[in-house]
Amino acid sequence: MPTLISCSTALTAKVIEELTDGSLNSNADRVTHGTFDRAATLSPTTTPAVSKSALVEGALSAGAAVLDLQVLSGVNGADVDMTGLTVEVFRFKNTHATDPITIAPGDSEAYLLLGAAFKIIVLAGQEFYFIGNDACPTVSSSLSDIKLTGAGTETYELTVVAG
Repeated sequence: MPTLISCSTALTAKVIEELTDGSLNSNADRVTHGTFDRAATLSPTTTPAVSKSALVEGALSAGAAVLDLQVLSGVNGADVDMTGLTVEVFRFKNTHATDPITIAPGDSEAYLLLGAAFKIIVLAGQEFYFIGNDACPTVSSSLSDIKLTGAGTETYELTVVAG
């Protein structure tokens, strides 16, 4: 099994505005906002620590799929079991051309990524990015499934990093 060395994450929204009302006390007429940007490199020695990753290109079948965090695909198709770990990075992209995909806790062995009642609808072309920051539950035999629902054979990209 591969050894996870590091995972770099960045959530940025750099905005540049031009002020035309003379409200700045200098000669500058532009303001750049980036105060809430977040970038981090996680590794086995950081807090939170990460030790396993899975990257999946998948598709729903008959409008359904289950992401079992105990059996995800890793490098070269090797199974990745995240039992005993918490999800620190969860990136989901709906690569389908038209239909949405809903992400929610599984029906059995429900993994509560964002709590018991979480439900995220990711429209075609949209992406959902979540940083767990050591606050997600630990993956176990009773907490491991995330349910995906859609209309048919929607496709997606998934990245999960846990530690």
